Amino acid sequence: MTDQGIIDGQSHLSPADQAILVRLPPDGRYYTENLVSIDGDYRLTAIKGLDGDVLITGLPLSGMQSTLRKVEIAELVAFSAALVLAGIIGTGFVRLSLRPLRRVAATATRVTQLPLASGEVTLAERVPDISPRTEAGQVAEAFNRMLGHVEAALARRAASEARLRRFAADASHELRTPLAAIRGYAELALRNPDADPADIAHALRGWSRSRPG
Repeated sequence: MTDQGIIDGQSHLSPADQAILVRLPPDGRYYTENLVSIDGDYRLTAIKGLDGDVLITGLPLSGMQSTLRKVEIAELVAFSAALVLAGIIGTGFVRLSLRPLRRVAATATRVTQLPLASGEVTLAERVPDISPRTEAGQVAEAFNRMLGHVEAALARRAASEARLRRFAADASHELRTPLAAIRGYAELALRNPDADPADIAHALRGWSRSRPG
């Protein structure tokens, strides 16, 4: 191309595209121009020759742009696949790390089904396979200790209730004989309404002196 116009080999360019090429400065730098007549962006450079002509060369950017679009799509697909894989791995890791908590929940459910109100004091349920190295394992270990304390408290309550029942039985047995005697004297007094109150008082004093202890 000369600075006066377009050579015959470039005559298929539109006047607007020819004007763009003519305006390129012959400094050897690269410029990006949109040449509508040959459909697309081009990377162009202009160099001035020794005979005064200006040589313009360029490469279409459509191939590079297509490659970049393919790279973007590939990156998007790869990122999506990595995100899905990370989600699957993360879900599996979370489920694995929370397994002790599920064991705690299962143990707690079984404990709630025990008949503790009916006097059951044995709490054999414990969270199995705990590891104190993890937070979930520490929770399971604390839950097992709590069950041990609850079991000990229930055992003490059962023992206290047993002692109370024995005391009530012993007291009933000890009071049965004196109460029967009092009842007998009271019935005797009621059967003889004309009896002398002094005789009744004397009989009661005699009973009180003769009763054991």
